[in-house]
Amino acid sequence: KLTDELGIKAIQVGLHPRIRQSLLYTREQGWNRITYCLLINNLSEA
Repeated sequence: KLTDELGIKAIQVGLHPRIRQSLLYTREQGWNRITYCLLINNLSEA
């Protein structure tokens, strides 16, 4: 997913609001997702 500050600005022209919302994460959600994925990946390799 993309953050509102960075990634979505490159493709926001003509996006339906529901599609735009489904592509977005807040910065906090993004960091939480990265942390979760790193934890799960490390547990699965252990």
